[in-house]
Amino acid sequence: MPTDLELAAAALAGEIKALEAFDALVRSLSVSDEARQAVRQRALVEGKLREFDGRGSLRSWLKTVAMRLEVDLKRAVREDAVEDRVLDALLPPSTHLEAELVVSESRKLLREGMRHALEALTERERLWVQHHYLDGMTLTAIGQLYAVAPSTVMRAIDKSVTRLRALVQQHLRDTHQLGLTSLDSLVRAGVA
Repeated sequence: MPTDLELAAAALAGEIKALEAFDALVRSLSVSDEARQAVRQRALVEGKLREFDGRGSLRSWLKTVAMRLEVDLKRAVREDAVEDRVLDALLPPSTHLEAELVVSESRKLLREGMRHALEALTERERLWVQHHYLDGMTLTAIGQLYAVAPSTVMRAIDKSVTRLRALVQQHLRDTHQLGLTSLDSLVRAGVA
């Protein structure tokens, strides 16, 4: 029986039995059919399988690749920008025409602030916030994806959300000369 590293090399070389074994591993992954197809494409056609170094099992390596591709596929389906979706979730639409105009203007300012705040986060902070709030991933799932404890993910997300709030407020203060009272009014108008 070949090792996982030998199986990977043989699959890359196009050996039929190795490709069948590889395909069986991919079929066993609990992800969407689209993600399985993307794993095959990425691993064999694009050659990402060359990066498998034999540390750990090939199945675990494929599972990690598949989970990341699944998240990427879900994210690609979203048509709105991240900050728009976050704000839409936080700021429900109003039923009054005049209030909707105020809300619309408030959302523009808040959306701009959110965009700048998200850019200021590290890539990992941004990804974890997106995974949790937009992709609906649990803390455990995020922890498994990045090989950290769920409590670490929770603390990092809480810290990132606190930082996001502060960055949005700072951006609005700096760019629109809004004081704390004006900021509070803007947020209230945005959620009216």
